[in-house]
Amino acid sequence: MTRHPGEGHTREGILALLACLALSSGCVRPPEIVIEDAKTSLRRARDAQAKLYAPEAYQSAEETMAKGLAEIDIQKHKTVFSRSYGKAAVLLMKAMKLADRATTRAREQRQETKAEAETLVNDAHQALNVARDAVEVIAGKEEIRSALQDRVASTGKLLSRAENDLAHGKYLAARDEAENASARANEIIDAATQPRRS
Repeated sequence: MTRHPGEGHTREGILALLACLALSSGCVRPPEIVIEDAKTSLRRARDAQAKLYAPEAYQSAEETMAKGLAEIDIQKHKTVFSRSYGKAAVLLMKAMKLADRATTRAREQRQETKAEAETLVNDAHQALNVARDAVEVIAGKEEIRSALQDRVASTGKLLSRAENDLAHGKYLAARDEAENASARANEIIDAATQPRRS
């Protein structure tokens, strides 16, 4: 029988599960292939940063995996002829599917977050440039201008951190920092232009 690329252990895992469920006396040996398949799927989800970008889906996969392994441990303590790993195999297969789903969601969410962070960084740059110009032409006391210039400098540092995180793939942090920098820049603009309205 020819095995097509990509089937590999997944097909063997399904066959192991079906065998366990089909035997009326139960599967008396731990479903090692299914265990490895589930572990591989969870590892793939971790590599995709599912803990950050798809936390609920990843947690469900992890909890289901733990239940499957706990069931295996229970069965191992039974006598040989009373063991049945069918329930464990079902849980492990479910964990594998949940982990694969978490991987897909994480990859999608990561790309969306990256695009959002890039947009926010650009917006923050524009807002900071406007804030810097507004401070330079502010009318009023020098101490007010100096204080606002300090705020411009600290906001610039925050924006630099956002750019650095963006460059290193830390998209969630970059998004939040850029959003914060933009908000600060707009606050500076309001403060700088306020004296003109007084």
